[in-house]
Amino acid sequence: MKGFAIHNAPTNHGGVIPSTQSSASQESKAFVRAGDKHFCPQCKCWSTVQASHSHVIFDGKPVAYVGDKLSCGAKILEQQTHVVGDN
Repeated sequence: MKGFAIHNAPTNHGGVIPSTQSSASQESKAFVRAGDKHFCPQCKCWSTVQASHSHVIFDGKPVAYVGDKLSCGAKILEQQTHVVGDN
């Protein structure tokens, strides 16, 4: 199970993605959604989170997951410190 990307999610290109919404959160950190942008320090361009699904929507946009890609080819990395699972 993949985790949601939250405000200031890191990328494998050295960037961080700020959330553009504030109505839904996890541990008081807003979710990153498809369409959110950041400046990629590796590619030296503005990059956009790409939608990977359509089953969790907030304010009309899909929530981003860890591992989702950005338009420059970067991937969203994990940042949460807790684990959810079953036995």
